[in-house]
Amino acid sequence: MSTRSISYDESFRKDTLSFFKSAFAEAGFQFDLTTKDQDLNSIPDSYQKTGGNFWIIQGQSGSQIIGAIGLRRLDGDTMELKRFFVLRKSQGNGIGAGLLGRALGQEDGDRSR
Repeated sequence: MSTRSISYDESFRKDTLSFFKSAFAEAGFQFDLTTKDQDLNSIPDSYQKTGGNFWIIQGQSGSQIIGAIGLRRLDGDTMELKRFFVLRKSQGNGIGAGLLGRALGQEDGDRSR
């Protein structure tokens, strides 16, 4: 499966929120941007401006988001992995492993990925 992972920017906001709504429904979770999921209202502020990052992965068509992962800095020495989801139909193809590798590369200080 040919995919493309990219660092999140606000041009993906609508598609990213739609992805999480679908991913949460698949997993049997409630999606609530007013409480527990409010970090998704401003991904740049919640992840990227604090020394972390947030990636999405698009499927073959380059339009539908099929996976995501976030890395949030908690303090100078501690980072937290968040929002690690791959749509069920796209699982089993190494997409999750690729996203995790991207996040771990970021954590090690490799900001070029």
